[in-house]
Amino acid sequence: MEIDVKELRRFVDAIFEHLERCGRTKITVNKDYYWRVPFAARYDPYNEPSELVLGRLEEHLERLRFSIEADDVVGTDLSCLAMILHAIGDDVAA
Repeated sequence: MEIDVKELRRFVDAIFEHLERCGRTKITVNKDYYWRVPFAARYDPYNEPSELVLGRLEEHLERLRFSIEADDVVGTDLSCLAMILHAIGDDVAA
């Protein structure tokens, strides 16, 4: 699968514009810790993961803020953002 970054940006912009139109300019996420499947097992549908790793949304948010402030954004910051967006999606859908 190939994904165009410009298309992803359009998706994100459209979703955030929708939230703002609905009056959701701030989102409260009442969860912090979550279970994550390690990378090696995440994309192996033929074997059940044998372990889980504890992740923390607050740490991801702090990491993203630091990356932006230090003007040192790296590709792995996408994983931090993804987990935060996942939690927000769960909250908005509820």
